[in-house]
Parts: sequence; structure tokens; C-alpha cells
Amino acid sequence: MRRSQLWQCGLMLVGGLSVGAPGAAAAQNPTSVPGSAGGWVSRFVPMDIWTRMWSRGEERGNEDLVVAAPIDTVWSALKAAFDEHDAPNEFAERASWEIGALGSKQYRRLGKQPLSMYLRCGDGPTGPHAENYVVYLSVVSLLRSSPDTTVRLITLVTAHAVDLAGGRNDPVICGSTGRLEQRIANSVKKRMPPSAIRGE
Repeated sequence: MRRSQLWQCGLMLVGGLSVGAPGAAAAQNPTSVPGSAGGWVSRFVPMDIWTRMWSRGEERGNEDLVVAAPIDTVWSALKAAFDEHDAPNEFAERASWEIGALGSKQYRRLGKQPLSMYLRCGDGPTGPHAENYVVYLSVVSLLRSSPDTTVRLITLVTAHAVDLAGGRNDPVICGSTGRLEQRIANSVKKRMPPSAIRGE
């Protein structure tokens, strides 16, 4: 299945939302989207969120990073990158080389940046919904080692927003701008020797 097909699949599945942390079944049964970047698998992200994370289709990919370095070294840099950008970190498992959070409640800002920098949730009379609604952010970064001794990093982001102040509970699906993914990749990159960066 090509990324454009994944994008269409993601649009069909945006109605399924998981607000809180995944249950035991999600943690025990890895989820994957066939054909997505070589069959990437998550131990923590339920299928409905995982599919929406891939829904950017052809837009997604410029923030991927390939590094010729030990995976432990890249893992340490990735954790530091999450801290640098105040990305929510509710799970960090070395066994699956996976770090991130599901449905992390945010309001107006993520660290020093407005949420509209990272998310498109639509606009209202008072500005971007990402800065006026309560946002439930899901972000995950994964590492995979290759036989050629390189390590690939991908970061996936999705969210939904709710106008709790306005008394409405219906969620608005948010799309990623790609900036958080890119900033995490750049933070990892700056912690690596320039000669180690392989790109796509």
C-alpha cells in the first residue's frame, strides 16, 4: 500500500478517537499499518491513532533521519530532544526503541511555542482552535536499526481538540504541520557528528 493510499485510509478512520492512555491490549499487541515505511510497528499506539498519525501521506517524510551511529547513542539524543522541545513523554521503552505520549492534555502552548506552530485544528473568531481549545496531543518517535549499521528515526504526531470552555464535547481532528517532527529530528541531528548523518 502506498503512502497516498494510507492517507485515504487515515481519513476514513479519523472518527475513532482514543483520548486516554492505551489499555493493556494495546501495549501487548503491536499495531502497524501495512506498507508504512517498511512496516513500522508500535507497541503503545492503538490502531485508530496510529493510522491518523500516518494520514499526512506524501507530506510526511522530510523529518525522517538516518544516522550512522550506535542505536543507544541515538536513543540518548532522542530523549534529550523530547526534553528540549517539551514534547510529552509518557512512555520510553528501550525494548521497542519507542518514546512518546497518547492524548496528552495541552492548552495554548507546548513549552515556549504556541500549539498552532505544530497543529492545524481549524480557526474560529478568536483565532486558531489549537490555541483556544483543549488539545489532546499524541506523539511518538521510533528508532529502527538496519543491517548497514545505520539507525532510522521517525516521529509521528496527531491530535484532537475540544472546546471545553464553550461547553462542546465534539472533537476537532487536528493535522500536524510537521514542525514538531522536524524539530525533534534536528535536535537529534545536532547531537550527532556531521559525518554520521545519512539523510533519507
